[in-house]
Amino acid sequence: MKILRAGPVRFVGVALVTACAPVGRSGALSQPDQRSASLFLTFRPTPDQPSDAIPGFHAPCPLKVEYPSDGAQMLLRRALERDSVDQTGVGTVRYPRALGDYQVLVPGALGLGENDWLRLDCQTLRSVAVVPRGA
Repeated sequence: MKILRAGPVRFVGVALVTACAPVGRSGALSQPDQRSASLFLTFRPTPDQPSDAIPGFHAPCPLKVEYPSDGAQMLLRRALERDSVDQTGVGTVRYPRALGDYQVLVPGALGLGENDWLRLDCQTLRSVAVVPRGA
């Protein structure tokens, strides 16, 4: 009787130890970890920016940016311009703010899939969010 009880208890103990063992010791990040690793990075415009095609028009965001560490390039797919509002002691102050949604040119770069776009603050060129393509 004691042998039968000890067998299942040992088996459960082995199963618990196995379930708590760390997974992915190779250093690879899971998909959500890779996507969140692409946040709060600073980018720079690529040197091959196209010239202004329409005189007097100023684009709120650069058309192509790159990540300086690995050279991963991204292309602007959508730009949003919004005003940030600040209440001061003398009244309301509006600051123009532009956000750009960028698609990586090489799928998988920066942990982003082909259906993921990276949203950048166009004034600082820092990533602020991962957004689904076309959302």
